[in-house]
Amino acid sequence: MRVLLYPLLGVLGISTYAYSLFSATPEFAIVMAGLVASSLIGLVYLTVPALVGVRALRKRRAISIISTARIAMASLGTALLLLAVGEFAQSFVLLAVGSSALVLTCIIAVPTIAALVITRPKAR
Repeated sequence: MRVLLYPLLGVLGISTYAYSLFSATPEFAIVMAGLVASSLIGLVYLTVPALVGVRALRKRRAISIISTARIAMASLGTALLLLAVGEFAQSFVLLAVGSSALVLTCIIAVPTIAALVITRPKAR
């Protein structure tokens, strides 16, 4: 259990540091801490399963790092837009949807892109 929990404690410590860097604006600090936490949790815990999935997909068809990154950035931008609109409109529903989309995008996109980079064909 320690092997599984120590990385999580490290991620939470880094997220706390990210929050403290932006603590002058609490809403922005929360978003940044969430970005850092979800990205690192995905990287630590989901990179190995993503490697297996990417290798299996690469056998069937070509997957581009650029197109995957574009999709991830579009999803991230949409989630941040939902958060901004939810904040200005003071809509709990938009904030909930935006924050969920932000976390899911980071937790899926970061290990997928890392797996694509790790498994890319070697240049000769």
